[in-house]
Amino acid sequence: MTINLSNQILLLSDNNRISLSLKKVLSENNLEVNSDYINLTSLSLIRKIIKNTQNTSFIRTEYLKFIQQKGYPFFIAIDYKIDSGLPNELDPDQLKILKTFLISISILAKGKGFENIKGNILLLTKNENNAIAQEYEKNPHFIMNIIKTKDPVVNKLLEQLKSNRNEFNKLFFIKTTNFEKNSNDFTFDIKNYIDAIKARENLRKPVNTSPKMSSENNPPASIIYKLNEDKIFIDSILNEDEKNDENFSLLKNKQIYIKGYWTNKTQLEVSEKLLQFIKTGPEKDNKFDKEENINIILDNNTKLDASTAPSLVQLLARDLINYKISVKTSNENNEILQKSEGYKLIQKQIKLL
Repeated sequence: MTINLSNQILLLSDNNRISLSLKKVLSENNLEVNSDYINLTSLSLIRKIIKNTQNTSFIRTEYLKFIQQKGYPFFIAIDYKIDSGLPNELDPDQLKILKTFLISISILAKGKGFENIKGNILLLTKNENNAIAQEYEKNPHFIMNIIKTKDPVVNKLLEQLKSNRNEFNKLFFIKTTNFEKNSNDFTFDIKNYIDAIKARENLRKPVNTSPKMSSENNPPASIIYKLNEDKIFIDSILNEDEKNDENFSLLKNKQIYIKGYWTNKTQLEVSEKLLQFIKTGPEKDNKFDKEENINIILDNNTKLDASTAPSLVQLLARDLINYKISVKTSNENNEILQKSEGYKLIQKQIKLL
């Protein structure tokens, strides 16, 4: 039985405000905070169990049950430090609960039937954690350095993840957000993280070419931009974790790739993402100059229909008219564009790959 990503969020936090801030952005993305598995989400109950057992092994058991019944959590939002109630010698850094999830995911990933497990973890930090949060943002795999067990087999597994960054990146997607920010900034971080998870998932799925498949089931295309060998942007979000992924090794630098569906059901969302990316640029200090040549790639990884050309017309002939933009397409996509309304208005900007 294949286990997939669910729409459930596991939230473990002592800050009650976080749940309220999450609610709106989660509902907009058809996601929800799980309330069934209180042994995984109620810190007061978790502390009571830990007090009675003096360990966190029950979390691993409950986490496995959750996965088997619900699927993998869309992400786990967890306070970076949590007072587990254990004596200081057993939990000196207050990272015991976080370590338990990291170890559980690492072990499960090696089990049969869990090959596509996802370790999406959002660390909820405070102002006092800013330095370590920035370090994890730059080098997420450094988080494995906080873990060491008494089991040599588990330690060997953890060492593999520490030394093999590509393997770590395929399993874990770790981001941080400071919940002591104002609520708008916090919500913005959550939305970006959700969008990044969706982009990662879409990039790993083959584009469906079956005409029987409703476009309602086809996700909006992602905007991919490889600035250089170290920086890859997916829907305007820097994904340095992806730079060693073979999916991106053949991409050319400074080209805008559209991967997925830019069709009737998705045309508005994709157009807005593309417009925003070109206007703001990949980075604050690295914006597109209106005199430089900008290439948009519509290869066979881009699925178009008759609505795409009108979207391009609006972008090229109105919203982005002051930019020098060329659209490079495959033969197949070029035929679709040629048969679409408005093609003549932009045909000089269309080139074959």
